[in-house]
Amino acid sequence: MTDTEDLDARTRADLAMTEILKQIVAPIVDDPLAVAVQAVRDGDDVTFVVQMAEADLGWFSGPMARTGESLRVIVKAAGLRAKRRFFLAFETIDSAGGDDFGDLSRS
Repeated sequence: MTDTEDLDARTRADLAMTEILKQIVAPIVDDPLAVAVQAVRDGDDVTFVVQMAEADLGWFSGPMARTGESLRVIVKAAGLRAKRRFFLAFETIDSAGGDDFGDLSRS
């Protein structure tokens, strides 16, 4: 497999994970139209940033956020299978300034 084919496979995998996350998160939140997911690459590492309405963030971020922790386990397992490091971050649409995905902390 050439470097270009490997990159294309990684891009497809990132897009697939982005779509899967959106399909999982959108039905859970009160405002599914506000859900946006973006893959941010840093070398072999990928951080999937899930944006949602501020009212929905409590299910995914914070001390009692079991739903978010469960999704992190799934994303990390997918990264292991792909032989890459995958991370998951949750943000509100307002805190990220619209489509700007702001400061990303890995978790």
